[in-house]
Amino acid sequence: MNNHVRRVSLVLTLLVIWSSLLVTGCKEESNPSGGGGGKPSLPQVPTNFGGVTPQNVLVAVRGAYSVSSGIPGIPNVEIDYGQAVAVFNQGSPSSVSVVANNTTHNLTKDGNTFYFVPNPANITPGATSIGIDYTGNAQFTVQGYNLTTNTISVPSRISISNLSTGANLNKNSNFQVSWTGGAGGTTWQAFIVDSRGNTVTREGTSGSSTTFPTSTLSGLSAGSGMVIVVRYTYTFSNNQEAVLVGEAVSSVSVNIQ
Repeated sequence: MNNHVRRVSLVLTLLVIWSSLLVTGCKEESNPSGGGGGKPSLPQVPTNFGGVTPQNVLVAVRGAYSVSSGIPGIPNVEIDYGQAVAVFNQGSPSSVSVVANNTTHNLTKDGNTFYFVPNPANITPGATSIGIDYTGNAQFTVQGYNLTTNTISVPSRISISNLSTGANLNKNSNFQVSWTGGAGGTTWQAFIVDSRGNTVTREGTSGSSTTFPTSTLSGLSAGSGMVIVVRYTYTFSNNQEAVLVGEAVSSVSVNIQ
């Protein structure tokens, strides 16, 4: 994977995990790497485009983050969130928007990156969703760069099914992650990240669970961490110069021991 694809993957991961951490409203969870509230150090997601290296990447993300209810005996609540990111290494677009569920969302520009991250202030008491509502397809509109294909399907909601918020991860034992949903995704990725950004990753195209062997967990640091599962699909545009990606993501905070 070349450098610009790595940057795209890192930006996407940062948006996905940082927004989901913000949703919790818990300072200690939103800053697992310490440092007075700064954004945590996060890994890249090694997205596989079948050997092709697109110059421009546009991603629609449907996410679910498990939040503790804080009440004994009451199960966790999952907050659904929708967001988008577009990174351009070719062309000079001036604006990017995405239409989902008949609603247009304008992305914020930062250099050659455009992004939409839900504002956690918009979560009202009892609400379980925030941001873009991806129902069916996501349609991107780019001013200053003509997309020959501008629509991508977003996989159905995915949820980590065998872990609760704050679950313990013992580095001395094999660790299984299971999930439900994610229909429409052609590839899955599961990864564990510790508070220092150390990461272990597994990937496949079928099944709904994976096991991280003890040998892969030894490099993780004890303390707070996250387990993330991604299921995605993609389509090329502009003779493979651009790729549109639809992702479903689920994440749960864990205690690495």
